[in-house]
Amino acid sequence: MKKSKFTRAAAAFLAVIAIATTAASCKKNGDSGSDSGSESTSGNEPVRNETVINYEKADAMLPESIATAGVNIVENGKSDYKIVVPENADAIISFAATEAQNFIKDSTGVTIPVVSDSGLDFDETAKYISIGQTTIFKGSDLTITKEMGDTGYFMKRFGNTLVIAAKNSNGSLSAVYDFLKYEIGLEVYATDELAYEKKNTVALLDYNIMFIPVLDRRKILAEAFDASDVYTKRMRLWSWFGLGEWITFAHTTVSTFLPKDRYYDAHPEWYSESGTQVCYSNAEMRAAMEESIKSYINQNPNGFYVMIGHEDDKFMCGCDNCVKERELMGGYGGQELNFTNKVAEELEPWIAENYPDREISFVFFAYQTSEEPPAKYDEATGKWTPVWKDFSVRQNVKVMIAPVYTDFSQYLTSEENAAYYKNMKGWAEIFKQAGVEDGLVFWTYSTAATSYFATNNNFAISGEHYRTLADLGAVYVMDQNTADSNLPMLEQLKLYTMSKMMYRRDYDYNELADDFIEHYYGAASDEMKEYYEFIRARYKWLNENMSFTGRIFSDTTLPAYWTRPVVQEMLDIIDRGLAKLETIKTSDPERYEVLYARLKREKLSPIYFMFEYYMDYLTQEKKEEYYKDMETYTAKFNILGTREGANNMLSKLEGWKSQIYG
Repeated sequence: MKKSKFTRAAAAFLAVIAIATTAASCKKNGDSGSDSGSESTSGNEPVRNETVINYEKADAMLPESIATAGVNIVENGKSDYKIVVPENADAIISFAATEAQNFIKDSTGVTIPVVSDSGLDFDETAKYISIGQTTIFKGSDLTITKEMGDTGYFMKRFGNTLVIAAKNSNGSLSAVYDFLKYEIGLEVYATDELAYEKKNTVALLDYNIMFIPVLDRRKILAEAFDASDVYTKRMRLWSWFGLGEWITFAHTTVSTFLPKDRYYDAHPEWYSESGTQVCYSNAEMRAAMEESIKSYINQNPNGFYVMIGHEDDKFMCGCDNCVKERELMGGYGGQELNFTNKVAEELEPWIAENYPDREISFVFFAYQTSEEPPAKYDEATGKWTPVWKDFSVRQNVKVMIAPVYTDFSQYLTSEENAAYYKNMKGWAEIFKQAGVEDGLVFWTYSTAATSYFATNNNFAISGEHYRTLADLGAVYVMDQNTADSNLPMLEQLKLYTMSKMMYRRDYDYNELADDFIEHYYGAASDEMKEYYEFIRARYKWLNENMSFTGRIFSDTTLPAYWTRPVVQEMLDIIDRGLAKLETIKTSDPERYEVLYARLKREKLSPIYFMFEYYMDYLTQEKKEEYYKDMETYTAKFNILGTREGANNMLSKLEGWKSQIYG
């Protein structure tokens, strides 16, 4: 990879802010990682004329390098291998086999057939690539253990046979992508940007791996993943198509299970005084909710999480019974836990009778009014003690912790986030005390909810967030990016690095960022690296001098943050990148068009700032040029709004058009 140009970008940035801004209050930045990079090449021809990174990074679970096994999967345009899947393979295993088949064909020109395991036995002399829990896997000496979770996998060679398997099909799919990474250098940067090597011969490596991801179940809510299930899977994330693993999701108590327009008139006592929450102490309401939950379990045969989530406001039932329960059980979180325990207990016999093979968990929120754990912390001993003497957690009950007020530009363990981390730690400790080791799921945030044109300042730090949550005992993390619109500012880089950091503990963020920029921006990568470093330097300065945070409700697009000299420098850097692309316009016109559009997408943020705050400084020619870019590339990249839930891009365009053209 190319060396960092941080010094040049930072110098340009400092020159700009010297004339554009004045210092305000100081605040220490929690992100101080240095940049690093290294160059390595492959002896095989890459798909594009770009450096091919050595992907075999050191890891406690994944080896730095793997010796060849003395047999070839593909040799001189031929293969004796077969890809084997279970006779009753689900859609994910079938997709994994197709991905292995297609990428090997793209790399070598050879199509390896996919066959069922029907009639096949474990045989070390057979040339099989076994994916999933096939008869071949079952005949091997491999046993999937509890510590491997759902997506930890085995990838092991037995003679000529390669066995790939995990408890959950998503784990086997991730393993297949790791296999392709080792064999042909496959790397997926975005929906429309991947790299792999062209090979005549593919050697079977001497695999002997048991890999456990840093997070067992991984999801990022983003429009890019919502739009492409293939991209989601290739980034080793869980699909968001339909509800995926969720039978019901998010705020469900009233809006899903007991909608007011259906039940309120006959049963107002089931609801809080506001009518927006349920009365958790009402047994009749609970029975009605359980019947509703049964219907949703019937409708979603592949899901395994039932979310019993209070609605998205700060009301709670104020009846005498609810007040007493909260006092007894340690607050709203304790009351919700108790309610969820009862629902889980009462539905268990029905689930066992109707769905004996399904593992269904019931999830409640630790969010806003219920974020604090129902326990007391002893500063002297460092121990948590549940408030309620009858405190318990059923094995199929989980808490979804959603620390919505956290500053996501800082470490979770930082002073700025001390109160929120303390809550997380409290929930973790009391679940462990109750004997539930896999009870924590997390809803984290990487969005800037009110400011889509200036991304949240969580560069480089999301890896620490995911590692911290894993160390607390998280089995699942869902990170909320922007699910209702694509973004213009470095979004693809962030989705790439966040996905990677969710998967492997040892990844170096700066290496990932450098590699992404080099591939995604191609001939303009030097300038886009400078742009990226400029944005990072700007955010660092704002954090230290203007109390700029990574809280999701902070307005990151204020004019004080984006002064005219700063915005002009952003435009100038991108324009230098666009000029650099002229070097390939004739030699590689197709690639030119792709890269040109990507840089134009990045240019939308500084254009937005110019239009919002500095329109009068622009010439008419520039106004019209920038308006055309806004109109064209917000549509091309499905950038639909300027803040969460707004979907206001068209109205913004109309307003700017009126200003520009009269």
